[in-house]
Amino acid sequence: RGMRIIDKISTIDAKAKLFAAGGVPILSISGTDELAYLDQQLCTVSMRIREAEAQRQTLIAVINHDLRTPLGSILGGLEIFTEGVLGDLPELEKAALVACSNDLEQLMKKINELLSIEKIEAGAMQLRKENVVLNSFAKGVLKKVQNDDSNVEILFLLDPNAIESVSFVDREILEHVLSALLENA
Repeated sequence: RGMRIIDKISTIDAKAKLFAAGGVPILSISGTDELAYLDQQLCTVSMRIREAEAQRQTLIAVINHDLRTPLGSILGGLEIFTEGVLGDLPELEKAALVACSNDLEQLMKKINELLSIEKIEAGAMQLRKENVVLNSFAKGVLKKVQNDDSNVEILFLLDPNAIESVSFVDREILEHVLSALLENA
């Protein structure tokens, strides 16, 4: 005869919990009813999610090794020219190489931010929390952003009641977040 409805529901519930805990459920309810279909869909979706996760991990590895490493080499090579190690360059060529170097540094910064987010999600990054006076911290970040791109004018309003407001945060991560918000303003 087949499984009772309550047994099928219990089986699907157990599979959902297994999947949530990182396991891979296997198809075990046969038949043509809605619960058998639900079991089939749960197994199919969980398999697709695991495949997508494996592809994401592969992409992160490619970004980490196959993209970041050559960019570091290119930046090092550009630095040799822009610092005049091999002799002075004409100003026009030097300016072009400095612009390329700046663009590559920004790309490296974005790659490192992506990898940092990956580390946070994986629980592999240790947060270094400390007390930060938010108003002065925000002003410092704003000054850095404006120095990095002198063509940008940003109006940044701070709450006068929060002048001495202190938060217990990871300074580096907060700076990344605030810089990204200001750069995209």
